[in-house]
Amino acid sequence: MVKQRRMLQEELPQRQLGRLRGPRTRLSGQVCSTSVYTRFITLKFIRVIYIILVAMIGLVGLLLFWLSLASGHGASGVFVALIVVPLFTLFCIIVARLALEGIAVIFRIGENTTRIANAEKARASAVE
Repeated sequence: MVKQRRMLQEELPQRQLGRLRGPRTRLSGQVCSTSVYTRFITLKFIRVIYIILVAMIGLVGLLLFWLSLASGHGASGVFVALIVVPLFTLFCIIVARLALEGIAVIFRIGENTTRIANAEKARASAVE
């Protein structure tokens, strides 16, 4: 009984230390992780990158809208401001979305290929 208590007392700081360290699942832990390229963090940033891109495209669209109205070209400036600028802004947002989805697909393919390779290794080692 006393021996078990001593073992538990010796293990307790290690358990608490393990709890403090914990698995590196947070983003800051993954960025500073020494296991390079086993987990990709790009997929976690894509949503933030998309929001930033949409905000920037929207600001450029507003700037172009204002510049086309203030250009002093009369009806053609109004036409550009009301028709061309919104279509151009929408086109840019669609292109940004497609590009980021393409990046996400490439990373998902990489993750799925890794899973398939690990499953094949496990199956091959189970057969042997």
